[in-house]
Amino acid sequence: MDAPMLEQNTSNPSFIILLERIQRVIPQIMFLWILLTYIVTAVISIYSIPLPLWLKIPISIIIQGSRFLTVFINFLHDPRIYKSEIPSKIALFATLLALGELIFTLVENDATFAQNAAVGLFFSTIILMGYLLEIHFIKMGEMVLSQPKPAQIKVEVKKKWVEPAKDGRTCLNCGSDISHRLIMVKYCTDRCRLERFYKMKKG
Repeated sequence: MDAPMLEQNTSNPSFIILLERIQRVIPQIMFLWILLTYIVTAVISIYSIPLPLWLKIPISIIIQGSRFLTVFINFLHDPRIYKSEIPSKIALFATLLALGELIFTLVENDATFAQNAAVGLFFSTIILMGYLLEIHFIKMGEMVLSQPKPAQIKVEVKKKWVEPAKDGRTCLNCGSDISHRLIMVKYCTDRCRLERFYKMKKG
């Protein structure tokens, strides 16, 4: 939701400023949170894999690093040209793998059923929430990269404003950008006045 739309829906400027700050900060926080879930998943793998410590640490890091690079592979190019469906499948497979490791680890644990259930619910919530954030971040990133660039948007707005109104009135069907609207209203009004002046002079 852009600033003009927010101004139409609310009269509290503090609320508008707060929402704009959230829009700027949330993507960074979401990305860092996804990386944190990768770290937690790697720790679960290190704890559950029955291998020497010097071997399972690099293996867990390689698995999560490969997951990160594969999941965000569509951000290397324009999704409008090519978009792979592999990232979402890899994210789902890695999530199921982490849940399986957690389940087998809890089965071998000597704690009571209630304690294992509490630990399982705690870590499975982190893993599943990380997966949901991961999928949502991928989809939103692909949507943003698929949109036209700001330079292209400006060119389209200018082309839309070049043609003046045939009845001599001011053109008001511009885009949602207030600054472009004010500038192009003045441009269209001046051009309409010049056309009327030349018509009067020829007449």
